[in-house]
Amino acid sequence: MPNDVQQRLVVISISSRQVGAVAALMRDDRGEQVLAHRRIHCRWMELGDHGRQQAIQEVLDDIRESTDIVPLSVFVSMSDETLAANFAHGHTELGHVMNMTREERDLAFMRATTQAIGTNRRDLHALQPQWFVRDEEGDHEVLRPEGCRGSRLRCTVFLVTADRENYDYMDQLLGNMGIGLEGMIAPPIALYRGVEKDLPKRGSTIIIDCGARYTSLMVHRKGRLVHLESNRFGGDDLTEAIADNLKIPPARAEDLKRQVDISTHTAPKDGPRHEGQLYLWSEVEQNSRDLGPTAMTCTSLLRKFFRDRYQYLKDNDALSQHGRIHLFGRAAALGGLSGIVREIFGMDTVLGSKQAHRDPASELSDTILVGLVRAAADERRRQIALRRASSGFHQVVSVAGGLWSWLTAAMR
Repeated sequence: MPNDVQQRLVVISISSRQVGAVAALMRDDRGEQVLAHRRIHCRWMELGDHGRQQAIQEVLDDIRESTDIVPLSVFVSMSDETLAANFAHGHTELGHVMNMTREERDLAFMRATTQAIGTNRRDLHALQPQWFVRDEEGDHEVLRPEGCRGSRLRCTVFLVTADRENYDYMDQLLGNMGIGLEGMIAPPIALYRGVEKDLPKRGSTIIIDCGARYTSLMVHRKGRLVHLESNRFGGDDLTEAIADNLKIPPARAEDLKRQVDISTHTAPKDGPRHEGQLYLWSEVEQNSRDLGPTAMTCTSLLRKFFRDRYQYLKDNDALSQHGRIHLFGRAAALGGLSGIVREIFGMDTVLGSKQAHRDPASELSDTILVGLVRAAADERRRQIALRRASSGFHQVVSVAGGLWSWLTAAMR
């Protein structure tokens, strides 16, 4: 096990039905290495603070037993409907043409990622930095600015932000356990980082994560992420609507939702009634009778949601004429959903990554695991770069202070 604690990553993932943790090592030459991961099932939204701390402690104890890593600071990933993203810019002026160094790169990156986003919001990710050097012939893009000659360096990043509420809450919850919060990882970004390498460089790819409480959409175009959104709509909304419309318990509604195929079931048609006729419905017959109204309920809600999202993306020029949609998540397995999405967006639609014999719900778990580690490593490197820029140029920058406090304490 490496002694350098800056290489160690621990990420806690929280969803409506489970809490998990993953421990990994950062290895710049070979990528990141997952050491261990654990999950427990729980109803996070129904737990109080003490119950949530117990759930977190349980998965962290399992990680410690497997890896001997004592997490003094962690990243946390949990859904957030306040996510927003935009392209942000920062630059370094050299005054005259000279060779660029790492210091100029770090300063431009720092200025791009420390935007004035308001006191009620916090930046979570700064992705896909692009570098533009100005020399005697004008501005041109470079892969790495170090060693390039120019008088000005500009950095452009895809900046993801969210309201501070979740961060502040988790910071306090973990702080009461003696654990520092390094940063928050947006679940859509973890999914994106998990599939990014397999996405095409041309056309548009839409990645949709259909969860229990949230549905996230990301647009990848021309090799880059250009749009991200998280919506408070998911499988639980379908279950609730089915239960209300059919006047049945939520557990029964959830079971019907898992059985229905919205591409084939239609509303039941009443046949002729004869006086004195007696209907003896078996459980199977009653189940079949309920599938029609269930399908109609699901279809109505899903069509409205995806039509609204399609119109929004179209109005904001986030779509191209050609591409593919990938559906991930538990709700993605709903029978007939891919057909509805294909019809509305007019794009080829597949479940998951379209790998054979893989369920999109289970595939999401594997993809998210890899993506969580990559996103945490990205954020750790960003924090280190910001620290270098802040120290080297005597700038005041907001960095996740927990990282440096526990690193300093751990290395003494």
